[in-house]
Amino acid sequence: MLTINNYGSVINSGGTLRAQSLNINSNSSLISDHVSIGGHFFNSTNIINDAKVSGSRWLSDSLSVNNGRQLSVVDNGVVEVTTNLEVNSGGRVLLDGGVLTASNANITNGNLTINNKSGLTTENMSVGQSGSVHLNSGFIKISDDLINNGLIDIADDQLLTLMGNVSGSGSFIGETFLNGANVNPGNSPGTLSFGDTTWSDVLLNMEFAGFGSDQYDVININGDFNLLNSFAINFDFADGLDFDSIIGQSFNVLNVSGGFTGLDFASWDINFIDGWATYWSNDNDMWNLALNYEGNDNPPVDPNPSTAVPEPSTLLLMLLAFYFLMFS
Repeated sequence: MLTINNYGSVINSGGTLRAQSLNINSNSSLISDHVSIGGHFFNSTNIINDAKVSGSRWLSDSLSVNNGRQLSVVDNGVVEVTTNLEVNSGGRVLLDGGVLTASNANITNGNLTINNKSGLTTENMSVGQSGSVHLNSGFIKISDDLINNGLIDIADDQLLTLMGNVSGSGSFIGETFLNGANVNPGNSPGTLSFGDTTWSDVLLNMEFAGFGSDQYDVININGDFNLLNSFAINFDFADGLDFDSIIGQSFNVLNVSGGFTGLDFASWDINFIDGWATYWSNDNDMWNLALNYEGNDNPPVDPNPSTAVPEPSTLLLMLLAFYFLMFS
């Protein structure tokens, strides 16, 4: 085990430092020469006080940043976490000219900030209710799953592209591009909010447990909505849903406060489940996609509802085919 105390530093100018674990106790640094970059390899790392990685490569099996402490990755520093990055209890991660990769990034109760063309690459990222991610300058690449129950804040001149599974009851502030993404609002049911957003080949998985503001999934778009092509909706009915109780009820599943581009209501072709109808409505300059259940002798109940986004063939598919539209 390597312990760094009292504002100490490890300066590595080309060789390799290895230890089973690392405890950083007092505002310490891992620094390498910017020309001949060394490496620091640890099986597990716990940031007990503030730490900085500058110009070096730091590989750790797991990494925890807790208790209000900060990890800074600066000046071409690289941190690679092979399993889990945990940011909790007010911990902070600052990427300012550096790069961080992790198989799993869990920002449970803390924040991660990306400045100065830095970047985060991860397979899975989870943002808790008290967690936040701030993309000021740089990139975030998520290959598989994003669970956002907190806040992801994207600067005005930045764009966050999402291509995997997106779920949670959190908020995106800023501009997003959902490209081939599967979207599952809430921890089901729940509400997921976006700012300005563009969609291409998006699949929504919407769960219905009953009628009421907290009993079915909702997507709010607090900005402009641009559709490049059609999107699809999978129905997921909660076990035990009383269909008689929702006859004639209207479910506003998609609410848009800004303008539309890419849609043409006149060429709107809908292939719908028996017993259901849909329409777009405008109320106080907000557009709503409303679903209405009008009744069916044999309502299509899913006996094994899932919060994960399934393949389209496993559920009843409603295809909203929006061809060409300009609406604002």
